[in-house]
Amino acid sequence: VIINVFILQYSMKPFEFVEHTADAEFYAYGSTLEEAFAHAAYAVASIMVDYKNVKSQITKKVKFRGKDKEALLYNFIEEIIFMLDAEDFVLHKIQYLEITKDADGFSLEAELHGDLVTNYQAEKAIKAATYNSMEIKQENGKWIVHMVVDI
Repeated sequence: VIINVFILQYSMKPFEFVEHTADAEFYAYGSTLEEAFAHAAYAVASIMVDYKNVKSQITKKVKFRGKDKEALLYNFIEEIIFMLDAEDFVLHKIQYLEITKDADGFSLEAELHGDLVTNYQAEKAIKAATYNSMEIKQENGKWIVHMVVDI
């Protein structure tokens, strides 16, 4: 399933933050698992900058594997954090995102568009993704991702 998550019209909010003492905690929603993962990426990007104002100057293609959906999400979010730290890349949109399941677990392939973070006002730094309170579930036909990132 290939999804162009950026131009969809959402009948639900893509993500929301909840109060957390030291870290950033959020729920991301989607009508598909891919859409929920994309919204989780947007939630993480929004901690760093106003990602909607970031220009699409740079394209990154990423591929990941995970033994389960949680490991796949963790690897995906960690890569977004790593690209910011190591390459100054900040996300603007996800052109496509595909998740597949096979005998060894899950794989994710995505095309990310963004720019150098130095061109924008950075809000907060994210140290790492965590498995703390992580949950991925399908409820009433919608996917819900719950995650905490260390800031």
